[in-house]
Amino acid sequence: MNCYQPMRLLVTLVVGGLLLSCSAIKIETGQTQEEAVQSAEARAKQIRSDWANRFQQATPLEMARLVSRHVDSVSAWYVAFGFDVADQWHEGNTGRGEKVPDREMREVVAVWTERQQPILVAYEDNLEYGLEQIKETGYFGQDLLDLLSEFADQYYKVYSAVFYPSGSVEEYEETLNRVRLETESLSIRLKTELDRY
Repeated sequence: MNCYQPMRLLVTLVVGGLLLSCSAIKIETGQTQEEAVQSAEARAKQIRSDWANRFQQATPLEMARLVSRHVDSVSAWYVAFGFDVADQWHEGNTGRGEKVPDREMREVVAVWTERQQPILVAYEDNLEYGLEQIKETGYFGQDLLDLLSEFADQYYKVYSAVFYPSGSVEEYEETLNRVRLETESLSIRLKTELDRY
């Protein structure tokens, strides 16, 4: 996603600054915190608008496929972000000569999510909006609606796993791999069921 191209650089800068000094976190990205949030808010507004426009002309089946792709793509991006964090965590362990505690990595992630919060919320809002629109059509049976709900729950599970690191870096990586595989499995199940319609 284009809005996340600077992600790895930002993670590197934030983690590097945090691991070098346990005091204040400084981010040198060319934007102030306020500017970054304003930019994210403008992007979030566009994300919501584009999503609503796509649903206006969509059939119920198209709506369900939109939601499926949304969960697939955003979850995959979150997991990729998580592995970037894990890479920096490994580098921090090596550079410091001891294990960096998960508490510090949560602080690192929190710095990034604070700047991107409007976009993260927009993706969540789009998911909930999509599910509500699908239910209102009355087109799908309860089994398919339950599967869509399960897939949405997986989205939130991925979010928690990625943005709240816990344990060691190795445990964090295991969690990322687990939620990635779970998401892929649910995605296949959902696509199979949608192909029946």
